[in-house]
Amino acid sequence: MGYRKSIFYGHDAIKYIQIPLIVCFCDLPLCMSQDHRNQYGEYAIAMTKQWGMMNKVTPIRYIHENSPGFEGETYNKMLDLPSHLIEHDNNIFHLLAYILKERGNIKAPSEEDFEKLPEGMKNVLEMANLEFNRVLSHWHEVMNYVRKYEGDWVDRVSGNITHRIFYEEREWRAATNEKDAKLTFTFRDITHLIVNTEKERNILGDQIIKRSRDLEVEDEKIIWSKIHIGEDLYGDI
Repeated sequence: MGYRKSIFYGHDAIKYIQIPLIVCFCDLPLCMSQDHRNQYGEYAIAMTKQWGMMNKVTPIRYIHENSPGFEGETYNKMLDLPSHLIEHDNNIFHLLAYILKERGNIKAPSEEDFEKLPEGMKNVLEMANLEFNRVLSHWHEVMNYVRKYEGDWVDRVSGNITHRIFYEEREWRAATNEKDAKLTFTFRDITHLIVNTEKERNILGDQIIKRSRDLEVEDEKIIWSKIHIGEDLYGDI
């Protein structure tokens, strides 16, 4: 079937059959954020964990070549199955019959054989196929929250390929395959807005004040208390 022998290949962190919508967060203390800021920039929006958990933002699982459940051929077959199932009307029994036929040394059922089955047996196969596809879909949804422990990385500053330990990012993630899904928050859910200069702080504060009614903020002091200059925060740690 041409299944991959390992997911640990290439420069990407993980490969997807479907491309999910993903929003990434990191749970890094500021004292550990220097490298992260070098790669992703100095600006930041810090949210409460309560908001994150309520919106299904969750810590991801980091895996390596010997992580249980991810090192064998079965895992890679599960990873590739959806693309093969599409070629067979998402029917696992038709796919398995095709695999047997391709092997050549085992008699495989034909379409006519499936059609000749008793009605009760057809119903059983239909239900089994439906449940199999539900389990497979759930498994791939869970896989949206998996990343390699370490691997090659294109440095965002130099453009060079470097080695990076992704685990050190302590990533949390919101992921979905729904095209129109949105991750929303209110000003109350924000704990910090981090900018680079006093000028930026003033501009951002003034813009938020102008929209304070829409943002349901009654006290301007709350606005200014959440906007911070990065150097002031980093200087305290």
